[in-house]
Amino acid sequence: MSYATYDINTIAYMLSCMPNLKRFNLFFGVRMRKLQCYRQWFNGYIWEEVVKRYAPCLSTFEFQISVGKIFTNLELDYIVNSFQYFVKNYSNWNMFIHRWIGVNESPGKAN
Repeated sequence: MSYATYDINTIAYMLSCMPNLKRFNLFFGVRMRKLQCYRQWFNGYIWEEVVKRYAPCLSTFEFQISVGKIFTNLELDYIVNSFQYFVKNYSNWNMFIHRWIGVNESPGKAN
């Protein structure tokens, strides 16, 4: 497993280089400082466009988001609902969003 910094456009570019890709597993973990930087990752509609355009042969898509931040205004209902395309088109689709507090973070501390 490798760790690097990517944005959604980088992932789209990589997928465009592999149009016959069948399986895509992505673990996305971040310690959030600002929501705006990561909003694209949580938007299933953006992922839908990327997959439809650049990975038409994809049969398995596993996506896990892990957020290290006490960030109470994540719109979890919107996030979950935006991934409905994947619920309908991928059998056994599961979505897991994990929010955790880092070692140096406390519930009252803003980052």
